[in-house]
Amino acid sequence: MRLSLAEVVGIHRARGLPALNTKVDGIVDMIVREQDTGRVVQHLHQKNMVTEAFRQYWFTLSSMAGGNVGIWLSELSDTWNAFRTLERFYLLGTVFQTTSLTTTPSTLTWLYQTTFSAPSGTRTINSIGLGRSTTAPTGNAKVVSGIMAATILGTPIVQTNTQTLEVNYRLLLSRT
Repeated sequence: MRLSLAEVVGIHRARGLPALNTKVDGIVDMIVREQDTGRVVQHLHQKNMVTEAFRQYWFTLSSMAGGNVGIWLSELSDTWNAFRTLERFYLLGTVFQTTSLTTTPSTLTWLYQTTFSAPSGTRTINSIGLGRSTTAPTGNAKVVSGIMAATILGTPIVQTNTQTLEVNYRLLLSRT
């Protein structure tokens, strides 16, 4: 069962509870594995920034279904701010992939997951995020819009043509 932030706040109000002061946090886990053995080569666990665009999507939409949201990868390490909504990148291979979504209403957690297959050559990933859509390539660039969460990786991920990249993106609603 998927609940939007608006539904959670509505349930809270309907029960006559005090005002619900909320914040949304994001945590991303990235696991690089050898595709033939499954051996973990690199594992990063990192907090990320949730954008204002996502706060608006989450509050107003009743469905943040996995098919509507994708995880994107970028070689760029630009500074992020909460009002940025576009990213352009030039990485090899698939850089935007739709996700599956698992919700846990009791803990107010939304988990977006996907696995990127091995690219045709080695690529270095410096940032990762959640977005709403991607556009056709512009020259050599690909563009994602509707960015909802993003992070600059503390340690870049280097993915070779023999490795897969599993991404688990958790968003948590909590009281402040």
